[in-house]
Amino acid sequence: MKRLIYTFVGLLISWTMTVGLTCEKRRVEVPVGNSAVTPIEVNSSNSNYSDDGMYDAYDDVDKIKEDNGFLEILSVHLEGITYKIVENNSAPNTMTSGYIQVSSSPDGPFHNLVQITNLDIGAIMNIEQTPDLIAEGVAEIDAALSPLISGISKFESKEIYFRIQGTASPAPPPNVNFKIEVKVYLAVIGVVEVDVPA
Repeated sequence: MKRLIYTFVGLLISWTMTVGLTCEKRRVEVPVGNSAVTPIEVNSSNSNYSDDGMYDAYDDVDKIKEDNGFLEILSVHLEGITYKIVENNSAPNTMTSGYIQVSSSPDGPFHNLVQITNLDIGAIMNIEQTPDLIAEGVAEIDAALSPLISGISKFESKEIYFRIQGTASPAPPPNVNFKIEVKVYLAVIGVVEVDVPA
């Protein structure tokens, strides 16, 4: 009986605390992080190589918008880049130097994003690398992402093209043959509508 009385009193107190309260809708900014992988395969019979991969940022930003119920996107920008060698069929102890580059067009111009210097391809297999980023490449990505701010059209894409180009030693044969995954980290700020006590 005491338990029933305590329960009733608790419900009565809760009800009296909420009587007279009204709610209003407010727009709130919410930051969200996301990442996506772009694979690039290098297979060259020359010591110099250049190969491309494509990342469609629209898909990721649209999914973030849908998953979080964003009314609009206020900001989309590059938060970071990592890369990882996931396959290697090159000669043992193959070293490479060059750049990971980026462009908003498949025809370029490509801008340097990451410098690679004397990298032993086999020694870093499946070990994620967190490089310093070059400002001109970061600016190119942020400029490419800017059309995704505010509304997102279901009929447009926003493709970002990555290129890895460099020189490997020893020279082929066998081919310089490896697969690299470039991971893009985005920071997205969107707006949601919430009910708050008036």
